[in-house]
Amino acid sequence: MKEDCHEFITGLTAEFKITSGTVSCFLGIEVKQQEDGSIFITQEAYAKKVLEKFHMHESKPVGTPSVSV
Repeated sequence: MKEDCHEFITGLTAEFKITSGTVSCFLGIEVKQQEDGSIFITQEAYAKKVLEKFHMHESKPVGTPSVSV
């Protein structure tokens, strides 16, 4: 499996300018890898930027009612 990944990255590098390794942010999505190997993604920074853009950054959060299935 690691050989396949390495071969894939090598092929991409030959054709394109790429960066490989760990990532903390990609296309506005924050990526956090936990010590157990799980990955957590969030768009918190993007959401805050949108709230600031529309002058809503001081608004208070509210729950959204939903029906349990």
